[in-house]
Amino acid sequence: MTVKKAYSNLSDEVLIKNLTSANIMELSAVLLERYKTQIFGLALKYLKSVVEAEDACMEIYQLISRKLLKADVKSFKSWLFVVSRNYCLDLLRKKKRLDEKKDAFLIVQNEENYHPYNEEDDEPIFKRLEECVKSLSAGQQEMIRMFYLERKSYKEITETKNITWNKVRTLIQNGRRNLKICMEEK
Repeated sequence: MTVKKAYSNLSDEVLIKNLTSANIMELSAVLLERYKTQIFGLALKYLKSVVEAEDACMEIYQLISRKLLKADVKSFKSWLFVVSRNYCLDLLRKKKRLDEKKDAFLIVQNEENYHPYNEEDDEPIFKRLEECVKSLSAGQQEMIRMFYLERKSYKEITETKNITWNKVRTLIQNGRRNLKICMEEK
């Protein structure tokens, strides 16, 4: 008789009471086998992808095996579903943050968002802007001129100047902030 068959007739509560570090993998496998369909269904409901749900199930199984020895579980089924739901929600939050970072990256690269002025603006404003640009550090001046006046993308600037994307971003952001401060002063 296999280990799983020996434990298969025992209730969740009895299995949990008998958990030790020596038999955790066997007993958690028996427990998870009982609920694998429901866990997959829950993951699929939240993640909306069979592949992502399958991956989540594998991660949940490992997570459950680690947490079972430490947790004070009264009702395994309820606890399992809470842990599974929380895992799926964490995945969705992480995915959302990644998507927001991608969107922010694309916005920064989008010329329409950061080349807002046109040739019809008043001459005094351009003169003031030129004075403010001259007040920037040499690196900020160069990046502001390349990005706004020469209309080069971050990628083009990094390739031309052989500096990192983050350095370009920092110089442009700091330059833009300093320009705003300078323009608002007068």
